[in-house]
Amino acid sequence: MCARYSQAIQDLAKAEQGWHFGAMHTQPEQLRDFKIEDMANTMQMVAPELWSLRTVVILSILMQSRDPRCNALQSTMGIFLHSCNAPEKLTKVLSRMGISISLSSIHRAVHSLSRRSCQDIQLLGRSLLNSYALDNFDVLLKVLIHTTDGAQGGLVHLTSAALFQLQQVTLEDLRCSKLVWERSDLNPHATNPPALNLPTDPDPVDPIPLTKTHYLPLRAMDINQSTVAGNLRALSDMYKQAGVGDPRNQFEGEPPLADIAEYITIVFGDLGTYERFMSALRRRSVERTPYDRCQSVAFGIGYFHVKMAATDTVWRLVVNPTNARQDDTSFMKTAGELRPNESSRLVSGATFRQQHELIGHVGILLRLDAWRTEVKRRNPSIKSLEAWAETKPSLAEIEDVAEALVRDYVEGEGLDLFALAAQAEDTRDQIRENTMRLQNYLLLYEELSYAMNAGDIGRLESLLALWIPLFRAAGKHKYGNYTLRFMHDLFQVYPEGLRQAIRMNILVNPTGQPHEFRAVDWVIELLNMLIKVIYGGEGSNYTKERILLESVLVLIYRNCHANMERNFALPGLSTRHAKKDMRKTFHEILKRMEERGPNEYRARRKSKYVIPDAVGKGAAMIEKEGGWRTSEALRFVVLRVYRDGVNTVVQKSSYRERGVRASSGDCAGVDGAPNAEGEATFSLSPLLVFLAWYRGQQGLFPVRRVDGTKG
Repeated sequence: MCARYSQAIQDLAKAEQGWHFGAMHTQPEQLRDFKIEDMANTMQMVAPELWSLRTVVILSILMQSRDPRCNALQSTMGIFLHSCNAPEKLTKVLSRMGISISLSSIHRAVHSLSRRSCQDIQLLGRSLLNSYALDNFDVLLKVLIHTTDGAQGGLVHLTSAALFQLQQVTLEDLRCSKLVWERSDLNPHATNPPALNLPTDPDPVDPIPLTKTHYLPLRAMDINQSTVAGNLRALSDMYKQAGVGDPRNQFEGEPPLADIAEYITIVFGDLGTYERFMSALRRRSVERTPYDRCQSVAFGIGYFHVKMAATDTVWRLVVNPTNARQDDTSFMKTAGELRPNESSRLVSGATFRQQHELIGHVGILLRLDAWRTEVKRRNPSIKSLEAWAETKPSLAEIEDVAEALVRDYVEGEGLDLFALAAQAEDTRDQIRENTMRLQNYLLLYEELSYAMNAGDIGRLESLLALWIPLFRAAGKHKYGNYTLRFMHDLFQVYPEGLRQAIRMNILVNPTGQPHEFRAVDWVIELLNMLIKVIYGGEGSNYTKERILLESVLVLIYRNCHANMERNFALPGLSTRHAKKDMRKTFHEILKRMEERGPNEYRARRKSKYVIPDAVGKGAAMIEKEGGWRTSEALRFVVLRVYRDGVNTVVQKSSYRERGVRASSGDCAGVDGAPNAEGEATFSLSPLLVFLAWYRGQQGLFPVRRVDGTKG
């Protein structure tokens, strides 16, 4: 658009258009024959889009000068300038030119928009077909001179929240507050405990329908969410903003509150919020009324924070131990080649985005090297994938190689790492064993990320049965325990309608586009960034009062920016991370990787670090320490997707099912040292063992049954 406007201006400025006026060579006919309508017709013919844009702007200025109330363009421009934190002097100049409304009008418009946004929040809240999400954020306010009656500087603790419209849910699905309370383990007089027998049929992998999610940011709350009392206050404030609550606690003159005594309100948050909410529910469980004991609250865990915990788990298993970084084929050596200037800082100071990208890039390199290794093994004359591509292999040949990669290069069917570890030293290759297990963990994370982006809630839930033991083995015990508790409540305590309401709305799609699903807590983190960084003000305007007042307007400001960028063709303003072209970098690293041969079998190779079987170790910890309730909960998560039987269809992708030997004497611990104590006598149920070794990645292979036959 911008290029077309520029070209149109250039065409209009050409001499042959007849609009050049040289004072030294003035011709009488230039003045005699000049007509504005001719000039207008030429401009409209040569640059119609630019002509329309300029016409609208100029006519809007003239209309506003005639009637100050005719100010649609000026009002939009004023809100845009305010959200950009434009200097007041610039706003005043544009107001004098008729392009913007005045400063006082802008401030009145902001307050009016804030009030109207609160009305929209209550309209959605009183429908009861919504979920709540909240998170804390901190703001550093800089005040030069402190006064007793003025603004105080320093770190301010605030809470942000949003209201999400539920999809695929009816009011009857949420009318189960009494039933959930009767099943709750917090209820001292429970009369309807959940059944202890496990279901016989697994649910299939279940995608969330592709629907654009409607949501509204709530007003930020001046509440420190780091305490249990703070979370209860935040919950009460969210209910008040949404226009719901206990009608008996309503004051005169206030709008009527929607009664939620019989309904469930779904609240999403991170692990800390979940922990404090559970503590609050335990404290309130002895109260008499449903409102006082927060009976209507059903908590949903934030999967974005689970995803961040997954990257940290991979880091703890294959990066943090000192010996894990010594081998030339280690994860960190390859990561150091990808980020040569950051390799030392990545060990303990890597951000989530750096971890996420490195897991993906290292996994790509290992898989490309595995392709090269398998092709070379089949045909020693072919030295590279490029040379193999020149032979134009058939689709059947490519699929056959892919099957071999899954079977022989990744921990799974056909690869018993316990048996390999028991081989004689002159035949064992510890480097290749480490690579097989590393591929395991990297593919598990990639599938987790894929399932979240694709909105495949069934696939995501099946992966949690593996990530829960991984969290425990890596020392992230709270994530393991609370994720397991959430899954237990979801499938054992909540009725079917509420279960589907949570499952179909725990991932949302703000854009309505395929593969653009996001966790609810990710959206809250985005709102935190918009409130704090983008639209919170600058300099002396960066105050707590402004942040609280305009926090409900961040989406309006964002839409205003998008309109201005589109209408005035402003280029280069995207904040989205662009994908780098890594082909040349991968090519250079793969050359060096070929010499090291991480996927090749080379006898007698030693490793300074043995990557642990964290899934087996974590499952053993749960079985040994958790008692019957925890182990039954994990077994249920297992059976949620898989069960015995020759006709059970399982979504298989990049790995296959296999049996696992019960002996764990040679299994390595999290620190890389042999860890046989406490594991030699450990035995899981056959299904738990089976699932602990099941791995999967979407899209590589067809559906297979448990007996190995194609579905």
